[in-house]
Amino acid sequence: MDKKVIIIGAGLTGLTTAYFLKKNKFNNFILFEKEGKIGGYCKTIKKNEYKYDMTGHALHLKTEEIKYFLLEELSLKNELKLVGRESYIYFKNKFVPYPFQLSLYYLDYEDKYYILKEYINTYCSKIKDTTNIKNIKNFKDYCYAFFGKGISDLFMIPYNEKIWSYPAEKLGFEWMGRFVPKIDLGKIIEATLKPIKNDIGYNSQFYYPKNTGIEIIPETIYRKAQLGNNVFYEEVIKVDLNLKKVYTDKSEYKYNILINTLPLNRFLDMIQYSHELKSTITRVLIVEIENLKKEFSWIYFPQKNIPFYRIGNFKKFNSKLNNEKDLLYVEISSLYPMPNNTSKNEIVNELKKIFGNVKVNIVDDFIMENSYVVYESWRKQNLDNVLKFLEKNSIYSIGRYGAWKYDSMEGAMLDGKKIVSQISNNLFEK
Repeated sequence: MDKKVIIIGAGLTGLTTAYFLKKNKFNNFILFEKEGKIGGYCKTIKKNEYKYDMTGHALHLKTEEIKYFLLEELSLKNELKLVGRESYIYFKNKFVPYPFQLSLYYLDYEDKYYILKEYINTYCSKIKDTTNIKNIKNFKDYCYAFFGKGISDLFMIPYNEKIWSYPAEKLGFEWMGRFVPKIDLGKIIEATLKPIKNDIGYNSQFYYPKNTGIEIIPETIYRKAQLGNNVFYEEVIKVDLNLKKVYTDKSEYKYNILINTLPLNRFLDMIQYSHELKSTITRVLIVEIENLKKEFSWIYFPQKNIPFYRIGNFKKFNSKLNNEKDLLYVEISSLYPMPNNTSKNEIVNELKKIFGNVKVNIVDDFIMENSYVVYESWRKQNLDNVLKFLEKNSIYSIGRYGAWKYDSMEGAMLDGKKIVSQISNNLFEK
């Protein structure tokens, strides 16, 4: 008899895992989802006359295999469109085009001078001594080494301390990779002297559904894989590693292989494995703004005196969703487990200060737990050993949350595809 596989969590990673199990002619698996709907955070909410995703979901496709999977295999080529990014940093009451390091032309003379002076100092010190690169210990060191004190102090450090809710000198830098574009001295000088094209970075263009919200992706995976008999809407409350049993709020189930896509901190709590993993909570407000004059995909806010770190406009993703209305998501971060309790009035007043004579209507206000994994010292020292321990016990913890990493929707699906390739030789009894 074939081995029994259990997948926990029907977000993008869990669904993609299930899809490729089915594609490999393997059907002896259960996919548990505690909510009454698949998709995880990749859902589109319908409330009164409004439609909106659980915060902004811009789909960035950099790998050919996931591009083929979505556009060809799932036949979403005619359902998705390519959207150009129009994003800004709100800096000293001005909308400065993103990325900050390529938009120095728009800054005041004093800030331009400070940034250029500090970048040249950093550039020259790297030529003279490479040990400052080798001795990078944290995010603050990384920023100073690659961007100089000017860009770091004015934007990179305050913004990232705000989104991660964690001090820069304690925050790791392993997550940055393609997510933060680096630049050279020539570009810095050019960006100081004139406006330049700001289409660098992993998110300069993104895919988004033409006629619906982001939920079309998980729903299509579910439908194409015919997962109706595999998805059990039950909450996993305990896992026994010795007995290889999963206990839900309704029953108990044996497994040979367990694939976890839940946030790793929650899963470790289930198996009573001590840890110090940290994550953020994102409080999301959905607001309709009337008389909005500014066009944008999203805006970053590095200021400490403004409660939110980013806002985005669903209209720029898909104007059909809400009949051309400006429906915004407003994101506020705090360190888990304490959600931000800034009053709605304060948030509304701040939006009015930024956008001028507008009318603000709050549509929704909700919490997203474990929204960002904090790259801190315990994670750096212990994560590999934790994942190896689980794997020795036939448990694979994958995806943005299961593998406890900063990643994209594409990365979530890639993890699901890869795990099936990894375990495929062990699925069928020989």
